[in-house]
Amino acid sequence: MSTLLELRSLNRTYHLGHATVPALCGINLDIRRGEMLAVCGASGSGKSTLLNMIGLIDRPDEGSLRFDGDDTSMLSDHALTVCRNRKIGFVFQAFNLVPVFSALENVMLPLTIQGVPEVEARQRAGDWLGRVGIAKFAHHLPDRMSGGQRQRVAIARALVTQPMLVIADEPTANLDSANSEMILDMLWQLSEDSHVTCVFATHDQRLLVRARRHVLMKDGQIIDDMENHV
Repeated sequence: MSTLLELRSLNRTYHLGHATVPALCGINLDIRRGEMLAVCGASGSGKSTLLNMIGLIDRPDEGSLRFDGDDTSMLSDHALTVCRNRKIGFVFQAFNLVPVFSALENVMLPLTIQGVPEVEARQRAGDWLGRVGIAKFAHHLPDRMSGGQRQRVAIARALVTQPMLVIADEPTANLDSANSEMILDMLWQLSEDSHVTCVFATHDQRLLVRARRHVLMKDGQIIDDMENHV
């Protein structure tokens, strides 16, 4: 598999009052197209900061990050926003659905931002709700849905733009065992069938078992990078 992301000597430091907190220290990492990678480690190890870098939400203080062949340090904030919207899908622990939008409208949102005509956006969003098994909830508001259903909406929203990369921060943390297994099956199948790169930060042993590769972090550094023969 070819490389989608190349991280070289990445450093990121946060300033909290008079304190300086190193979040990432000299990160070197290649992420291949179509692989399923789990980022693990204790709270405060740098997992979320690394995902923010990979997702082009945050910029490094030092080092370089290439995404799909582009040196991201050369891209403007607008170009990074366009790249995120077209090439990256995000699945959050807290779902991050718009509460006053229906499930269908939430899934349509990234297409609307892209300028996709409403009729096409509605059709594509409806198709994805069907693919994740909740088409009958298309017109429900998030607060009328279960945690598992809301996470399926979030996954449909992440995938509706046909991204190269899906980033998930603790995607099963708020779900029961049955819904967790369903989400894992769905993401595994996505990686298998569509060759989408999936990167997760997780403490969930069930997700670690499914991922083909584990990156272990401690104190802002990668201390192990292991292939998992699943």
